[in-house]
Amino acid sequence: MYGTYLSASGADTYNRYLEVIANNVANVDTPGFRREMPVVKAYHAEAIEQGLASPGDRSINDLGGGTGMFQTITSFEIGQAQRTGNDNDLMLADPRGDHFFVVEQNGQQMLTRAGNFLFDNTGQLVTQNGERVLSASGGSVRVNPSFPRQFDSGGTLVQPATGIRVELAVVRPQSLHELQHMGGNLFASQGQLQTVPVEERRVRSGFLETSSARPVSEMVDMIKVTRAYEANVRMIQQQDGVTEALLGRVLRT
Repeated sequence: MYGTYLSASGADTYNRYLEVIANNVANVDTPGFRREMPVVKAYHAEAIEQGLASPGDRSINDLGGGTGMFQTITSFEIGQAQRTGNDNDLMLADPRGDHFFVVEQNGQQMLTRAGNFLFDNTGQLVTQNGERVLSASGGSVRVNPSFPRQFDSGGTLVQPATGIRVELAVVRPQSLHELQHMGGNLFASQGQLQTVPVEERRVRSGFLETSSARPVSEMVDMIKVTRAYEANVRMIQQQDGVTEALLGRVLRT
Protein backbone atom coordinates (compact mmCIF):
# COMPACT_ATOMS: atom_id res chain seq x y z
CA MET A 1 0.00 0.00 0.00
CA TYR A 2 3.08 2.23 -0.25
CA GLY A 3 1.84 4.13 -3.28
CA THR A 4 -1.53 4.78 -1.67
CA TYR A 5 0.09 6.34 1.37
CA LEU A 6 2.36 8.50 -0.81
CA SER A 7 -0.63 9.80 -2.73
CA ALA A 8 -2.56 10.36 0.50
CA SER A 9 0.30 12.43 1.95
CA GLY A 10 0.35 14.49 -1.25
CA ALA A 11 -3.42 15.07 -1.11
CA ASP A 12 -3.21 16.08 2.56
CA THR A 13 -0.31 18.46 1.84
CA TYR A 14 -2.08 20.22 -1.01
CA ASN A 15 -5.30 20.39 0.97
CA ARG A 16 -3.46 22.32 3.67
CA TYR A 17 -1.79 24.41 0.97
CA LEU A 18 -5.26 25.35 -0.30
CA GLU A 19 -6.28 26.45 3.19
CA VAL A 20 -3.38 28.93 3.29
CA ILE A 21 -4.23 30.29 -0.15
CA ALA A 22 -7.91 30.57 0.80
CA ASN A 23 -6.92 32.64 3.83
CA ASN A 24 -4.87 34.94 1.59
CA VAL A 25 -7.83 35.35 -0.79
CA ALA A 26 -10.16 36.10 2.13
CA ASN A 27 -7.84 38.94 3.22
CA VAL A 28 -7.18 40.66 -0.11
CA ASP A 29 -9.18 43.65 1.17
CA THR A 30 -7.77 43.61 4.71
CA PRO A 31 -5.55 46.70 5.22
CA GLY A 32 -2.00 45.86 6.27
CA PHE A 33 -2.43 42.11 5.71
CA ARG A 34 0.71 40.11 4.91
CA ARG A 35 0.24 37.06 2.71
CA GLU A 36 1.34 33.63 3.90
CA MET A 37 3.48 31.33 1.76
CA PRO A 38 3.42 27.56 2.40
CA VAL A 39 6.69 25.63 2.39
CA VAL A 40 6.35 22.01 1.22
CA LYS A 41 9.01 19.48 2.16
CA ALA A 42 9.81 16.11 0.55
CA TYR A 43 10.55 13.36 3.06
CA HIS A 44 12.65 10.21 2.90
CA ALA A 45 11.11 6.79 3.42
CA GLU A 46 10.20 5.81 6.98
CA ALA A 47 13.27 3.58 7.44
CA ILE A 48 15.61 6.41 6.42
CA GLU A 49 13.79 8.92 8.65
CA GLN A 50 14.29 6.53 11.60
CA GLY A 51 17.97 5.96 10.79
CA LEU A 52 17.50 2.30 9.81
CA ALA A 53 18.69 2.88 6.26
CA SER A 54 20.77 5.43 4.38
CA PRO A 55 19.61 7.59 1.46
CA GLY A 56 21.20 6.53 -1.81
CA ASP A 57 21.84 2.90 -0.85
CA ARG A 58 19.55 1.72 -3.69
CA SER A 59 17.68 -0.60 -1.37
CA ILE A 60 13.92 -1.03 -1.18
CA ASN A 61 13.97 1.69 1.47
CA ASP A 62 15.63 4.21 -0.87
CA LEU A 63 12.28 5.58 -1.98
CA GLY A 64 10.53 8.85 -1.44
CA GLY A 65 8.50 9.26 1.71
CA GLY A 66 5.94 11.64 0.30
CA THR A 67 5.50 15.32 1.03
CA GLY A 68 4.31 17.36 3.96
CA MET A 69 3.62 20.95 4.92
CA PHE A 70 6.90 22.00 6.54
CA GLN A 71 5.84 25.49 7.62
CA THR A 72 4.24 28.69 6.44
CA ILE A 73 6.24 31.87 6.21
CA THR A 74 5.00 35.43 6.04
CA SER A 75 5.85 37.66 3.10
CA PHE A 76 6.53 41.16 4.38
CA GLU A 77 6.14 42.77 1.00
CA ILE A 78 4.75 46.27 1.42
CA GLY A 79 1.21 46.85 0.19
CA GLN A 80 0.21 49.71 -2.05
CA ALA A 81 -0.95 53.11 -0.83
CA GLN A 82 -4.69 53.68 -1.07
CA ARG A 83 -6.12 57.16 -0.65
CA THR A 84 -9.24 57.12 1.54
CA GLY A 85 -9.77 60.79 2.37
CA ASN A 86 -10.49 59.82 5.99
CA ASP A 87 -8.17 61.75 8.30
CA ASN A 88 -8.36 58.94 10.88
CA ASP A 89 -6.77 56.50 8.41
CA LEU A 90 -3.00 56.31 8.83
CA MET A 91 -0.35 54.68 6.67
CA LEU A 92 3.22 53.92 7.68
CA ALA A 93 5.31 54.95 4.67
CA ASP A 94 8.69 53.60 5.81
CA PRO A 95 10.75 52.18 2.92
CA ARG A 96 11.54 48.80 4.54
CA GLY A 97 8.06 48.06 5.83
CA ASP A 98 9.29 47.23 9.34
CA HIS A 99 7.46 49.97 11.28
CA PHE A 100 4.30 48.97 13.15
CA PHE A 101 1.56 50.55 15.21
CA VAL A 102 0.91 48.99 18.62
CA VAL A 103 -2.58 47.93 19.72
CA GLU A 104 -3.84 46.04 22.74
CA GLN A 105 -5.80 42.81 22.30
CA ASN A 106 -6.97 40.91 25.38
CA GLY A 107 -4.31 42.57 27.51
CA GLN A 108 -1.46 41.76 25.10
CA GLN A 109 0.40 44.14 22.84
CA MET A 110 0.06 43.37 19.14
CA LEU A 111 1.68 44.97 16.13
CA THR A 112 -0.15 46.00 12.99
CA ARG A 113 0.40 47.89 9.76
CA ALA A 114 -3.32 48.59 9.46
CA GLY A 115 -4.06 52.19 10.32
CA ASN A 116 -7.82 52.21 9.71
CA PHE A 117 -8.50 53.62 13.16
CA LEU A 118 -11.52 55.44 14.53
CA PHE A 119 -12.55 57.37 17.62
CA ASP A 120 -15.25 55.85 19.83
CA ASN A 121 -17.92 57.82 21.69
CA THR A 122 -15.49 58.67 24.50
CA GLY A 123 -12.85 60.05 22.13
CA GLN A 124 -10.53 57.05 22.45
CA LEU A 125 -8.64 55.89 19.37
CA VAL A 126 -9.41 52.24 18.60
CA THR A 127 -9.14 49.73 15.76
CA GLN A 128 -12.08 48.54 13.68
CA ASN A 129 -12.47 45.65 16.16
CA GLY A 130 -12.40 47.91 19.21
CA GLU A 131 -8.81 47.27 20.37
CA ARG A 132 -7.03 50.19 22.00
CA VAL A 133 -4.40 51.98 19.94
CA LEU A 134 -1.49 52.64 22.27
CA SER A 135 0.52 55.80 22.69
CA ALA A 136 4.31 55.98 22.95
CA SER A 137 3.92 55.97 26.75
CA GLY A 138 1.85 52.77 26.61
CA GLY A 139 -1.48 54.39 27.47
CA SER A 140 -4.64 55.13 25.55
CA VAL A 141 -4.92 57.77 22.86
CA ARG A 142 -7.83 60.01 23.82
CA VAL A 143 -9.16 63.40 22.70
CA ASN A 144 -12.21 65.56 23.30
CA PRO A 145 -14.69 64.37 20.64
CA SER A 146 -16.27 67.82 20.45
CA PHE A 147 -13.25 69.47 18.83
CA PRO A 148 -11.37 68.79 15.59
CA ARG A 149 -8.07 66.94 15.65
CA GLN A 150 -5.40 65.86 13.20
CA PHE A 151 -2.32 63.67 12.85
CA ASP A 152 1.03 65.11 11.82
CA SER A 153 3.63 63.38 9.63
CA GLY A 154 5.36 61.91 12.69
CA GLY A 155 2.28 60.09 13.92
CA THR A 156 1.41 62.55 16.67
CA LEU A 157 -2.23 63.34 17.39
CA VAL A 158 -2.80 67.06 17.84
CA GLN A 159 -5.93 68.84 19.07
CA PRO A 160 -5.17 72.60 19.23
CA ALA A 161 -8.43 73.60 20.97
CA THR A 162 -7.64 71.47 24.02
CA GLY A 163 -3.85 71.50 23.87
CA ILE A 164 -3.79 67.71 23.57
CA ARG A 165 -0.73 66.27 21.88
CA VAL A 166 -0.27 62.48 21.96
CA GLU A 167 2.47 60.57 20.18
CA LEU A 168 1.36 57.21 18.81
CA ALA A 169 3.48 54.16 19.55
CA VAL A 170 5.44 53.19 16.44
CA VAL A 171 7.96 50.38 16.86
CA ARG A 172 10.12 48.05 14.79
CA PRO A 173 11.51 44.59 15.55
CA GLN A 174 15.18 43.77 15.25
CA SER A 175 14.18 41.38 12.47
CA LEU A 176 10.90 40.77 10.68
CA HIS A 177 11.55 37.05 11.15
CA GLU A 178 10.89 37.55 14.89
CA LEU A 179 7.23 38.34 14.18
CA GLN A 180 4.55 35.69 14.52
CA HIS A 181 1.40 36.08 12.45
CA MET A 182 -1.57 36.03 14.82
CA GLY A 183 -4.26 36.16 12.17
CA GLY A 184 -5.65 38.97 10.06
CA ASN A 185 -3.27 41.93 10.18
CA LEU A 186 -1.93 41.39 13.72
CA PHE A 187 1.53 40.19 14.74
CA ALA A 188 3.22 39.28 18.00
CA SER A 189 6.92 39.86 18.47
CA GLN A 190 9.20 37.10 19.77
CA GLY A 191 12.07 39.53 20.36
CA GLN A 192 12.88 43.02 21.52
CA LEU A 193 11.10 45.99 19.99
CA GLN A 194 12.69 49.33 19.28
CA THR A 195 10.77 52.59 19.42
CA VAL A 196 11.06 54.47 16.14
CA PRO A 197 12.19 58.08 16.73
CA VAL A 198 9.69 60.70 15.60
CA GLU A 199 12.13 62.13 13.06
CA GLU A 200 12.36 58.74 11.32
CA ARG A 201 8.62 58.20 11.02
CA ARG A 202 6.65 58.76 7.85
CA VAL A 203 2.94 58.65 8.67
CA ARG A 204 0.44 59.65 5.97
CA SER A 205 -3.03 60.67 7.09
CA GLY A 206 -5.89 59.88 4.74
CA PHE A 207 -4.15 56.80 3.32
CA LEU A 208 -4.13 53.08 4.06
CA GLU A 209 -1.68 50.35 3.16
CA THR A 210 -3.49 47.65 1.21
CA SER A 211 -3.08 43.91 1.62
CA SER A 212 0.01 42.33 0.05
CA ALA A 213 -2.17 39.46 -1.24
CA ARG A 214 -2.91 39.86 -4.95
CA PRO A 215 -6.20 38.30 -6.13
CA VAL A 216 -4.93 37.24 -9.57
CA SER A 217 -1.75 35.56 -8.36
CA GLU A 218 -3.57 33.87 -5.48
CA MET A 219 -6.23 32.48 -7.84
CA VAL A 220 -3.53 31.19 -10.21
CA ASP A 221 -1.85 29.43 -7.29
CA MET A 222 -5.20 28.04 -6.17
CA ILE A 223 -5.84 26.53 -9.62
CA LYS A 224 -2.38 24.90 -9.72
CA VAL A 225 -2.67 23.49 -6.21
CA THR A 226 -6.21 22.25 -6.82
CA ARG A 227 -5.02 20.31 -9.87
CA ALA A 228 -2.19 18.77 -7.84
CA TYR A 229 -4.65 17.80 -5.11
CA GLU A 230 -7.03 16.22 -7.62
CA ALA A 231 -4.14 14.31 -9.25
CA ASN A 232 -3.22 12.75 -5.91
CA VAL A 233 -6.84 11.82 -5.24
CA ARG A 234 -7.08 10.16 -8.65
CA MET A 235 -3.92 8.18 -7.89
CA ILE A 236 -5.50 6.94 -4.66
CA GLN A 237 -8.58 5.85 -6.58
CA GLN A 238 -6.54 4.09 -9.25
CA GLN A 239 -4.41 2.25 -6.71
CA ASP A 240 -7.51 1.27 -4.78
CA GLY A 241 -8.99 -0.14 -7.98
CA VAL A 242 -5.83 -2.13 -8.71
CA THR A 243 -5.79 -3.51 -5.16
CA GLU A 244 -9.46 -4.45 -5.39
CA ALA A 245 -8.90 -6.27 -8.70
CA LEU A 246 -5.89 -8.09 -7.28
CA LEU A 247 -7.79 -9.25 -4.20
CA GLY A 248 -10.67 -10.39 -6.39
CA ARG A 249 -8.38 -12.53 -8.52
CA VAL A 250 -6.70 -14.03 -5.44
CA LEU A 251 -10.03 -14.92 -3.87
CA ARG A 252 -11.29 -16.48 -7.09
CA THR A 253 -8.13 -18.54 -7.34
